[in-house]
Amino acid sequence: MGKIMNLYKYTFKIISDYDKNFASTKLVLLKYPIIKETPYGHWIKYWNKQNKKWVPKTGGNLFAYTTEAWALDNFIQRKRRQIGLIKFNLKRIEEAKKLAEDLIKQL
Repeated sequence: MGKIMNLYKYTFKIISDYDKNFASTKLVLLKYPIIKETPYGHWIKYWNKQNKKWVPKTGGNLFAYTTEAWALDNFIQRKRRQIGLIKFNLKRIEEAKKLAEDLIKQL
């Protein structure tokens, strides 16, 4: 296997056209050039040339990954977790709204 030149992370952006009342979602692959490799991780360029970030080679919650496939798998896992949290919060919000509606009927 060759030397790793970049670490990868997937994110998304929403593209909106307000005139047409239209929005779409686009996956974006971020590539972070590796500045230096250590036995335990990588230093990467982060945002601009002055900023750098250390990313460990192993762990459960890495910032960026050594392959695009691994980065995509992590993106899917992150979105699954976020969906679960949003569903939980939506249920609590709906319950609070119902409580408020019931209370306003009593006033």
